[in-house]
Amino acid sequence: MSEARPEPAPRSSSSLAPLSSPAFRRVWLAALLSNFGTWMHSVAAAWLMTSLAPAPDMVALVQAASTGPILILSLVAGAVADLVDRRRVIIAAQVAMFATSIAMTVVTWSGGMAPWILLAFTFLIGCGNAFHGPAWQASVSDLVGRASLPAAVALNSINFNIARSVGPAIGGAVVAAAGVVFAFAVNAATYIPMILAFVLWRRPAAADGLPRERLASAMINGVRYVAEAPGIQTVLVRALAFGIGASAIWALLPVVARQQVGAGPLMFGLMLGALGIGAVLAGLILVWLRRRLDGEGIVSLGYLAIGVASVLLGVTTWPPLVFLALILAGLSWVGCLSTFNISVQIAAPNWVKARALAIYQMTAFGGMAVGSWLWGEFATLRTPAVALVIAGLLMLASIGLRHRYRMPAVPGASELSPARAWPESKAVLEFDRMNVPVLARCEYRVAVDRGDEFAASMRAVRRLRRRDGARRWRLWHDVADPERWVESYEVGSWFDHLRLERRQSEADAAVIARAWSFHAGPETPRLEVLALHDPTRIPLADPAPSG
Repeated sequence: MSEARPEPAPRSSSSLAPLSSPAFRRVWLAALLSNFGTWMHSVAAAWLMTSLAPAPDMVALVQAASTGPILILSLVAGAVADLVDRRRVIIAAQVAMFATSIAMTVVTWSGGMAPWILLAFTFLIGCGNAFHGPAWQASVSDLVGRASLPAAVALNSINFNIARSVGPAIGGAVVAAAGVVFAFAVNAATYIPMILAFVLWRRPAAADGLPRERLASAMINGVRYVAEAPGIQTVLVRALAFGIGASAIWALLPVVARQQVGAGPLMFGLMLGALGIGAVLAGLILVWLRRRLDGEGIVSLGYLAIGVASVLLGVTTWPPLVFLALILAGLSWVGCLSTFNISVQIAAPNWVKARALAIYQMTAFGGMAVGSWLWGEFATLRTPAVALVIAGLLMLASIGLRHRYRMPAVPGASELSPARAWPESKAVLEFDRMNVPVLARCEYRVAVDRGDEFAASMRAVRRLRRRDGARRWRLWHDVADPERWVESYEVGSWFDHLRLERRQSEADAAVIARAWSFHAGPETPRLEVLALHDPTRIPLADPAPSG
């Protein structure tokens, strides 16, 4: 991994600057209502299950049915969001969740709700959230622009954490006062502002004139891109470590409130509110903080803060220290997760952004799920206090990851813009351009004494080719002519070859230009593109006439 010191993130004049965009402001306010509705639905569904099937495993399945689709479907959802208009994906997901919530309300009101029907409805709403998430996150930069992206992501984190901290309490009050049917109906109504906000948004068209990539191929290419993008891999490692360690506070907070602090429902609500206060403070100071620290500085500070918070919660029951620890936890939660999100959004070009965010989301949620289970088991074997102290010490030790997995530098806007260094390939031969594999070969003449240096530079070219869709990349050296080198790689079709060319950014062009600088021939390196010929399509000659 590169040890280069990251550059400061793109600046924004204010932490509230994104709200000056009418489109973002409409979506943000609608999302706040929708998030409150989601938490209200979660409380109502869990409470209803305690009446339908009070066994602990059935009650736990409500949460699993809600979050499971995010882990299962995120990559599919990310690929869909990259292949079609993201605005339409968001609207379709919101409409599907609205319709499901209406059906859930009607079935519950009519008395026809059963445990597995409740789980099925909850799972369908989770599927809608799984498709909404990557498409919405990848659209934030389209709404506010690159310069305001960090502030916009922080505001979205504030939005979510306000609802997460206060929503369950409001949901419990609504269920107690008006019942689960009313709570389900309110949740359904909160989808309407979101649908209208995205209907009013006019996202610029970005058609490239090529046939749409197949879904399976798009998913594979998304995984391949991340596998060949060291900066995004670093973010995934840091996010996984954070999710495992930081999840202890969220997983064990109810137990801490009841057993250690001796709190009742009101005090538990105030403790959740302290987390929300920390989240809000983080959103307000992150833009200021990013002007003084790079991404690594913010993440390391977040690891430190949540480590200290976890240890404090494990060793003290004094309310002022407990509230301080929870405010620190809220600060670091938003600071780290928003920095991870921003890093992926800025590092991934638009053609693969939703897929990269989906893989990040799967990693972060997976870490939180594993961590919640791990710390729950540890608390059962020992005590919640010991589990929190161990989790905090683990977070403090994880700061050492910066030496191997330092948060990546923020690329300049021009580095990710599409390159137009060389003319696009043309084809005059008639063949099946969608299904016939294509082999590209580039021939170089390199002085013998510069061969090793050239081969080293081609390793970077290999990473770019494979990241953008190439397979079976090879570098050949002519044993009879030591100055002759041949690069070859294969793609699935002619259209995949054109996509690979169009995905080349200015930064990629600079890497390829360096490799080409070793070429000592009279002309530029010779590139040829070969389509696989299918012998079964060769027309047979007419048989000779008999007799």
